[in-house]
Amino acid sequence: MEREINVAIRKTDKYAVSTGGDTIELVERPKGGISVVLADAQGSGPSAKINSLSVVSTILHLISDGVRDGAAARAAHDKLFASKSGRVSSTLAIASIDLHTNTLVVSRNGNCPVVIWCKGNISIYDKDIAPLGFHYEMKPEIVEMELCEDLWVFSCSDGVISAGKRSDNEMTLDEIIDIVNSGVKDKDIEEIADDIIRLALKKDKNRARDDMSLFLLNMKDYNEDVLIRKMGISFPFMGGRYGKK
Repeated sequence: MEREINVAIRKTDKYAVSTGGDTIELVERPKGGISVVLADAQGSGPSAKINSLSVVSTILHLISDGVRDGAAARAAHDKLFASKSGRVSSTLAIASIDLHTNTLVVSRNGNCPVVIWCKGNISIYDKDIAPLGFHYEMKPEIVEMELCEDLWVFSCSDGVISAGKRSDNEMTLDEIIDIVNSGVKDKDIEEIADDIIRLALKKDKNRARDDMSLFLLNMKDYNEDVLIRKMGISFPFMGGRYGKK
């Protein structure tokens, strides 16, 4: 039976800020599989974006070279710590479908929550772990489990999970879990990801108080005759010389 990995990514910048500080990217693993990497650097704007890009690009490069996720996270930490002298931090979440070991591997630092659905069970990892960049000694939290049917994984930056905080209507993981649970039967992964970020924006009255980024990953049966891999992107933007006459 062929299987299919799907990933949906959603991002929006802090209201009235032209450049967000979050970065999410995908990379194929050299021995088979996919890794999703999410970094939320301290602050917002161009400087935060440079830092999160540095973290993510370091990890992508190392994973594509065959380095294990935890070691890649430590290397990104060491680079950030050395370049910023321990004055800048970044949260991190890596979710990997490793087809060589037939496992799901999750690595996290900071307050990026991770929710995993496997065999009808839901596991939540939301304990604060030391972020990248601040302390010389740093250990990522690593979770590894065998792949299972109808596997789902969710993670996000703190802009999603803190949405609505100032109006006492803060986003909760329970709400996100309900959206996923109610959508798995009749919605595709893209629609479910849309529902999550739209709720977060609604709680911030459509003016995000922080950069918002999330990813949703699942694995399911593949029923087509030909194995065709697909990837798409939608990248709306404002201003710039291309928007001027």
